[in-house]
Amino acid sequence: MEQERTGLPPWLGPAGLAAMLLCAGSYWLFARHSGGGLWNGLDLGVYQAGGAAARHGHAVYDIAVGRARLPFTYPPATLVVFEPLSRIGRENALLLVNAAGFAALAATVWLTLGMLGYRRDAGRAGVTFAVCGLAVWLEPFVQHFALGQVNIFLMLLVVADLSLRDDRWYKGAGIGLAAAAKLVPGLFVLFLLLTGRRRAAGVAAGAFVAVTLLGAVLYPDESRTYWGGAFLDSSRVTTATSGPGYVFNQSLRGLAVRTFGGTHWGDRIWLPLAAAALLAGLWLAVLAHRRGEEALAMVLCAFTAILVSPVSWTHHWVWAAPALVVLADAVRRTRDRAQPLAASLLCGFVLVLFAWPLSGPRRPPLPRGILGVLPRNSGNELEWTLGEHLRGELYTAAVLLLFAVAAAWLVRGAVSGPRETPATAPPIRR
Repeated sequence: MEQERTGLPPWLGPAGLAAMLLCAGSYWLFARHSGGGLWNGLDLGVYQAGGAAARHGHAVYDIAVGRARLPFTYPPATLVVFEPLSRIGRENALLLVNAAGFAALAATVWLTLGMLGYRRDAGRAGVTFAVCGLAVWLEPFVQHFALGQVNIFLMLLVVADLSLRDDRWYKGAGIGLAAAAKLVPGLFVLFLLLTGRRRAAGVAAGAFVAVTLLGAVLYPDESRTYWGGAFLDSSRVTTATSGPGYVFNQSLRGLAVRTFGGTHWGDRIWLPLAAAALLAGLWLAVLAHRRGEEALAMVLCAFTAILVSPVSWTHHWVWAAPALVVLADAVRRTRDRAQPLAASLLCGFVLVLFAWPLSGPRRPPLPRGILGVLPRNSGNELEWTLGEHLRGELYTAAVLLLFAVAAAWLVRGAVSGPRETPATAPPIRR
């Protein structure tokens, strides 16, 4: 017997498609007329350079790409993908990666809606279209597509994994694969353990080890360098900018360094802040899971990982897409005075993340978020005024507010009723 699902109005299908075409079309026009200022494929160039270095037997972790001298920072196993990618021209590779990334974003939103209990119909497709259209005008996605990043693919691996029933023997493999490609998603393994899903956590750990060993077999020298200590050196990620206080590092460490005038005091304050955020975020994620709110738990765990990571560039914040879906669902399900609060939080998230088309000196209008207009580079962030600090830390403030609202929502039971947990619910089709 299949679990009862929630349907959405069929008119959302064509309406959502029209909204996506309008948003994506306007974004594409800006990209085409930006003179290369919007899509530069900077990070994609690093991936391709790493793949090319591996193909030619050069030291992958010694490369420095472009004027910014960007190093390769990903685990050796990712070279399995980056080697063939290095054989494609930059422009074609950027189109390929971004087209696949947009498809992965759509799959992420679709699966998140399934986790929230919506059945597969035209309305669900329409909401997926609409969220994807909005996303291309949010700063994390503008940066993601501009740089040719891969975070959307890692997010999809995690979402696809958590959308599975707990009795699937392979549940956890996607999380393990994502953690093997980038260490930050490894926090979801701890989340599985804390929610009593030991088998899935074991599968995730096994997948991580298997992929890492594959990387060691195929790239032994690179593996010795990376796992011998390079993966612990966060300065490799920030040396091309003004350090961990760079405005686009929207982690708690970035906040602490900017607020307390440098790494001396910033790093000392960041560690207890990160520990507190880790405990609070995981506690909320576990509580949400026990209430049957798996999609909310997933979003809380993801934002916890982003906050406590030493470096979380804004393009790591692609988890905003499933977060907006969860918030929109909360608006639909809440009652009385809680509904305006949920709606305000949803609108606030969009406003904080939105990339407004702004002109620069001798530059055409480009989509830029709140952070893009603040003084940056060369330590300018350490000299911010109070007003600039308030604007520059809005990402973190928005997530901390989300944590507070989620805590009140879960503890006080503001939702219309708990869902069935994935482990106990009857089979459903995602």
